[in-house]
Amino acid sequence: MTIVSHKYRFIFLKTRKTAGTSVERWMMPHLGSTDMIATPRENWPVPVSLFSTPNPTTRFPTVEHKLKKLIQRNLGGPISFSLREHMSASRVRALVGEHIWRNYFKFSIERQPWDRMISFWRWRQHRRRSLISLDEFLDLIESDPNNEVVRNYSNLDKYVIDGRVVTDQIVRYENLTGELAQICDRLRIPARVNDLTHVKGRIRGENDSTSMLTKRQIERISSLFAEEIRLFGWKFPTFNNSASERRD
Repeated sequence: MTIVSHKYRFIFLKTRKTAGTSVERWMMPHLGSTDMIATPRENWPVPVSLFSTPNPTTRFPTVEHKLKKLIQRNLGGPISFSLREHMSASRVRALVGEHIWRNYFKFSIERQPWDRMISFWRWRQHRRRSLISLDEFLDLIESDPNNEVVRNYSNLDKYVIDGRVVTDQIVRYENLTGELAQICDRLRIPARVNDLTHVKGRIRGENDSTSMLTKRQIERISSLFAEEIRLFGWKFPTFNNSASERRD
């Protein structure tokens, strides 16, 4: 979970590899003083209310980080200190309480699984400085999904509880700016989609697209994300025959 906005009465449930950090940075200047946010290192320089997040978000991140850790350790800290990135919908609901959960507009973002898995694999390669291949990455997910290299590969628990979608809207990544603009109009958030920039770009290679996938890789990813494909009706990507012959 990243944002609980009392000012605009919404909850943004952050999924992985769907431009969530960019959306946070884009919205942060418009949040109210009592709004709560958990955001990663990439957004630390963007100032928000000092105690609205457990992360350092002001221009003095080192001092702020130590202060917040001390407060959390000794006093328990305000409720926002319990927020974490990518919290499951069920944990968010328990944290904010039923009244806020029922009455605030809840939204998330999802991305078709074949493209998102390439992005997720490249990101984990980058963060862990690993040369693990995509096939090895998929092997790990299938055999040991809680392994730290691949854990949290699925976004389902961010918008599904007990098999049911619990958000008011799931923005499709391919329609990101258009659907975010509609949400801003609905909630009267004065954020302009033209100001949305990508924070974690330049991780993927120039040729990293679904056309790089072999038939077998498409099948494996399709199996792993069968529920998401059912929910969103995504069509399977085409594959490169020559690439398949080289890799299979």
